[in-house]
This record gives sequence, C-alpha cells and structure tokens, in this order.
Amino acid sequence: MTPYFPFTGEPYGIAMGLKPLEPAQWLEPDRSLPHDLAAKQVILAESSHLALATSRDPEIAATSALAAAELIELMVPNLIECHSAHYVLDRLGVRIRSTDSSIPFSDSLLKSDAGTLLRHTARLIQEDVCLLSPAPRAQLAAGVVCFPSRWNIA
Repeated sequence: MTPYFPFTGEPYGIAMGLKPLEPAQWLEPDRSLPHDLAAKQVILAESSHLALATSRDPEIAATSALAAAELIELMVPNLIECHSAHYVLDRLGVRIRSTDSSIPFSDSLLKSDAGTLLRHTARLIQEDVCLLSPAPRAQLAAGVVCFPSRWNIA
C-alpha cells in the first residue's frame, strides 16, 4: 500500500501540498507497472478525449510542447538512473524490463507537439501528468490523466 493520504493517518486539508522530492522519489514504478501501462494504452486508444488535453491557445500550446519535451528530457535519465530495476536504455530507446518493450526516444521526438509528447510519456510511466501554464494565473495547459480521482481532464 502506498504511504500517502488517506493511508497515513494524516489530517486532511485542501491544499496542493507541493514540496521538493529527492530524484529517486520523483517517479515511483512498482509491480503494477505492466498492468497500468497497458490500461493507459487502452484508455488513450479508446477514450483519448477523456484522458488527454492540450490548450487550443497557440502560445500556450507552444509553451506546453516545450515543457513536455523538457519533462521527457528529465524523466528518461531519472528512470534509467533511479529505477534501473524497471528501465534500461537499449538501441531502440527506453526498454521497460517488465513488459520487454522499448519505447522510442530521439531528438526528433522532442520537437513534437504537447499531445504527442504526453502520449509518449504515458507509455513510459504510471503517473498521470499535468502541465500548468506560468503566472500570472496558472491554468492547465496540457495533460494526460488516465487515472483521475473524482475529476477529468476536460
């Protein structure tokens, strides 16, 4: 069982609760990785309109594409360095050991739109990802949310 609310006995308060994480804790693959990744692929294939969203505003769309590319650039080395029991680099890209599948990773991928990059991210990790636009008023710019808790990306 994951060591998070509501399982820790901590009091509940509505707040973002953001705090820095150690790199090894940023992503948390577990034994459900193959099942969760397979479920994400079904959701994205059959109901992507419910799980994947990007801004229609051209400026926000361009910024979120850059943010999604930066996410992948940070995420791939983290997976290889901190979670080598689950991930390894091979000649095709990032191989997920438990599924024995390789997810392509290249410089050309990093020039894609946010939707393509977030689909790619969803093929690698169990976590859902939301990208927020910067100030003055932060708003959801793009995201892939396959396992929501009482809300949806739309």
